[in-house]
Amino acid sequence: MIQVPRLSWNDAEKMIEASTKKAIEIGIPTNIAVVDEAGILLAFKRMDGALIGCGELAIDKAFSAAMFGISTEEEAKLAQPGQSDLGVQALFGGRMTTIGGGLPIKLRNHILGGIGVSTGTVEQDIMTAEAGLQAFLKDISAPSKASTS
Repeated sequence: MIQVPRLSWNDAEKMIEASTKKAIEIGIPTNIAVVDEAGILLAFKRMDGALIGCGELAIDKAFSAAMFGISTEEEAKLAQPGQSDLGVQALFGGRMTTIGGGLPIKLRNHILGGIGVSTGTVEQDIMTAEAGLQAFLKDISAPSKASTS
């Protein structure tokens, strides 16, 4: 039997909360999504004022990061003409995206899922997603979590 760590709904909510704080700090109402290792949505938040059309994009950014285990920003570099992942956007029914703002959630070489943010600039989306990811990583490194992982 293979045992792997998994994200909980509470983990997802903590990431959403931390990303929300960052979005408020930088003044960008945004959409935030967290998916599990299969790309299934665990939590989603659309802040008041966030672009409605970017909600699905935030989910797809999280999905894309979870499926390949790299950031959507890094995937964009690999999807350029002459690179190994050209055409990746056609995978999963066109759901894959190479727009920055999607980050994989990893623990001990296991992909646990992804977090995706969309409404701001790519840089703002990455910064906001990073805040959520760092909150999760900080939380799991706390002594009470580390002993149960």
